[in-house]
Amino acid sequence: DIVYENMKRITIDDIKELWSLWTVSFNGIYENRESSIHTLLCTGNGRIGIRGTIPELEPGDSQGIFLGGFYDKLTRPLQNPDLWSPFLKYWSYRELALDRQIETCLVKCPDFLDMKWKIDGEEVNFNRGRLISLRRELDMKTGTFCAKAHWVSDKGKEIRLVQKRFASMAKTDSVFVSYELELLNCSAVVEITGGISTNTRNTTISGIYRNTCKDTGSGFQRLYDVVEKKSLSENSVEVTVRGSTDKMEAAFATILEIKA
Repeated sequence: DIVYENMKRITIDDIKELWSLWTVSFNGIYENRESSIHTLLCTGNGRIGIRGTIPELEPGDSQGIFLGGFYDKLTRPLQNPDLWSPFLKYWSYRELALDRQIETCLVKCPDFLDMKWKIDGEEVNFNRGRLISLRRELDMKTGTFCAKAHWVSDKGKEIRLVQKRFASMAKTDSVFVSYELELLNCSAVVEITGGISTNTRNTTISGIYRNTCKDTGSGFQRLYDVVEKKSLSENSVEVTVRGSTDKMEAAFATILEIKA
């Protein structure tokens, strides 16, 4: 904690330091910590929650968009209590763990932030080519997530890409995302595809029980069925889904606007 007994003694440097405390930031890629970073950089507004992933970094099942009130049933695999750590043995119920668990949880929703870029036919994918720099940050004062990347493709196309997003407090059913793409060493044809991915799945095994299950299966389970997927216009699409067990319904839409 920072405490000032006399406000008159606060300097410009003090104000800058206080302002910096509102920002959580990460430079580069942390192979063994990416899932935790996605959690720390999450944004939300009480209605929608979004993990701090970016489509250009292939987050896999670490990606997550959650909608308040949209629940369904998830089947947990059988546990092997003999493999529990001392911590789990102390806090867990061995008798209950011997049966398959059915848990009510938030559904990992369709990904309406599914964005794809191509430069002269090459997909922008930070797991390929050469990622010169990547800075991801969450401004907790404004609730804005920002990712700034400098990347070179396998064919030598060099770009700078900036993504910003926030979940609106004024319109709690809305999320706004902006992209800025700059070509640094070439002229090229840029293709942009925006859509809604319905391949999102909940994790069936909690992290602390990851290595203690008898039958892990796939480890993932999609908790909804697609009811309808339709185009609203040439730059917008809508998806309606229904919970696989409890049959709750939710609809998602995305609109893409391009400004040169």
